[in-house]
Amino acid sequence: MKSPKCNLCNNNLQNQQVLRLNNVPSSAQEFTNKKRISLINLKIYKCKKCDLVQTDCKPVKYFKEVIRAGKFSKSMVNFREKQFRDFTEEFNLKNKNIIEIGSGDGQYLNILKKFCKNSYGLEFSKKLINKANKSKLKIIRGYSEKNFIIKEKKFDAFICLSFMEHAPKLNDFLSNILNNLNDNAVGIVEVPNYEMIEKKKLYFEFIPDHLNYFTKKTLRNTLELNGFKVLNIKTNWSKYILTAKVIKNKKIKYLPNNEISKIKKSFIKFKKKHNLKKICVWGAGHQALTVLGTTSIYKDISFIIDSADFKQKKYAPGIGIYVIRPKEILKNKIDGIIVIGGGYSNEIIKILRKKYKKIKLATFLNNEIKSI
Repeated sequence: MKSPKCNLCNNNLQNQQVLRLNNVPSSAQEFTNKKRISLINLKIYKCKKCDLVQTDCKPVKYFKEVIRAGKFSKSMVNFREKQFRDFTEEFNLKNKNIIEIGSGDGQYLNILKKFCKNSYGLEFSKKLINKANKSKLKIIRGYSEKNFIIKEKKFDAFICLSFMEHAPKLNDFLSNILNNLNDNAVGIVEVPNYEMIEKKKLYFEFIPDHLNYFTKKTLRNTLELNGFKVLNIKTNWSKYILTAKVIKNKKIKYLPNNEISKIKKSFIKFKKKHNLKKICVWGAGHQALTVLGTTSIYKDISFIIDSADFKQKKYAPGIGIYVIRPKEILKNKIDGIIVIGGGYSNEIIKILRKKYKKIKLATFLNNEIKSI
């Protein structure tokens, strides 16, 4: 029998079992009209690599659906009303598009739409969607999994309440949510609080339906690994719930063409200002090589100067410029040097000013080549 794999980091969980509960009901939601005994042995693991606590169960057959009884609790309704009001006001979501991931029959959407008129739900169960439609709620059919795209629109905010713990593939679940959000989108993610389970020895909270059990640490880790910045994590509902408030991480932007152009123009300006014939770059580090390559300036550079002996008398990778020693500067009649040395630039400039006063100098600063 194959050892189970971690639902978050895919680490092998062999020999990492921490608890076993025998004769656990095989599901928490399959109530039947006829008497039926169906018990399983539930194994609980704690991943040594990422610390996530989890079962080795296969997902229950209805894991993509949301079944809730919270609407029967007045205190829960009041709690959600305050939570949604505060959330929409904090992030100015009144006229924005918000989606609940795992909306069931729409009991929370009915509350959410009071504060955000463009409220949508994502639900897999046709039966629950039909029920929600009777309340004129906007429900999209589907489940947050790999490659699922919501065609209708992208969203400015989301909520996911007591649903992620059911997901067998946490990374697919969260990355899909991320892909359907606009930049700077915010969200609330809630899961049962494993810290309380452990502290109070509430081991009978373990059920086959819940595959994942989170502490503040592992919840933060899970969210951040999948593209969210965690603003805060708090306990709620008599500490039974962990509530994380998140924002979608900004994408790394590529260097705009105008920045490349700025570097090229400043290089030409330096060259023309001093009527330079033989320009070199001091610095054979990664920054210098990337600047020279991406801007194509390397075509006008005679040599690279560097103090590292293992780089000397060799050609720089990618751009093919010969690397010389500092003491060869005068021999090669160099009349201009651009310092691209990262954190070493100031040290290099002091050396050049002291030893080579007649050579025109420039440094690479703020994406520009500046005379010094």
